[in-house]
Amino acid sequence: MRIGILILALFLTLPLAAQEKVYKKINPDGSVEYSDKPIPGGELMNVPKGTVVTLPKPSDFKAAETTGDRKAAEKQQAEEHAAAYTRFEILRPKDDEAIRSNSGDLTAQLALEPGIVEGDRLRWKLDGNVIEGAGGLTLILRNVDRGTHTLQAEIVDSQGKVVKSTPTITFHLLRYAGGPSAFGN
Repeated sequence: MRIGILILALFLTLPLAAQEKVYKKINPDGSVEYSDKPIPGGELMNVPKGTVVTLPKPSDFKAAETTGDRKAAEKQQAEEHAAAYTRFEILRPKDDEAIRSNSGDLTAQLALEPGIVEGDRLRWKLDGNVIEGAGGLTLILRNVDRGTHTLQAEIVDSQGKVVKSTPTITFHLLRYAGGPSAFGN
């Protein structure tokens, strides 16, 4: 009897899509025999067709990504890209530093480790405006107006997206204003 149950369980778990007819015979000892060919003394069984499940292709999963999933993946990729730069800071001038330069000249210096990744580029910003043509670790500015200014450096990828930026520093340029002396010299 146990063998019959085992055979029946096995029979029900096999795919039957290719089999159209199943025959069953109960032997004199009580065991059950199944076949896809007629068995003498067996009877034709009514077996429903099995369920066929078609799984989507892996490429279909990519097409079904939501915008949120794409944005999360892009954000993670951007964070990993930025993490490649272990050190990115303005060394000079120091934040809130007063610089005496009657000519208005100023030299700024960046620290960048491990170095610029291929496809990325550096850019400098003075008072929030990109300085065209400035893309090195050292920046020399000429004839900067006296007063308080901000300076920042950014690493930009090939699509123009900011990968990483330094904190914005403030510096004060002290420059002779010219004109007559207040003391009449």
